[in-house]
Amino acid sequence: KTGDVTINATAKSSIQYSIDNGSTWSLSPVFEDVPEGSYEIWLRIEGQVDCVLKEMFEVGALDLPVFEIVFVEDVSDCGLSDGEFILLATGHALSYSINGGVDWTFDNLFNGLSAGTYTVMIRDLNIDDCVIEEEVVIAAPGLPEANGVGTDPSSCMSMDGSILMLPVTGQATLEYSID
Repeated sequence: KTGDVTINATAKSSIQYSIDNGSTWSLSPVFEDVPEGSYEIWLRIEGQVDCVLKEMFEVGALDLPVFEIVFVEDVSDCGLSDGEFILLATGHALSYSINGGVDWTFDNLFNGLSAGTYTVMIRDLNIDDCVIEEEVVIAAPGLPEANGVGTDPSSCMSMDGSILMLPVTGQATLEYSID
């Protein structure tokens, strides 16, 4: 990992900067793509080699967002869009997307969702190009289960056959149709 370093210093004359123990000097206070680690900044007035101010600084690795857990409420009935999930993640200035990064929100609650698999993107606004992804599944209710018992008609022309459907115990009221 690398980072950019900007040094804020003021003087009446031009300041030279070094982050490699004085091996090279620059008039620019910006150093780009500096590898993580400990450094000593050297500052001096341009052309004055005997007066150098030194200060330690650290280019550290940034903590990436971490997906912790998700609470899911599945769709309550076939064809409805009442599923939801709440994301818990750690990081700084997190935002979330469930549509491929087209839209982002700081809200970690997503509701009004139909059954399906959602790719959740989580990003830290303080870290460029840092997005983690997790899949969240909102399930549809299972198909109803019933046991059927039938009796055949007494003859080909008779309409005295029957079908008896018994829902499996514990299911909601079912509707039946034979057409």
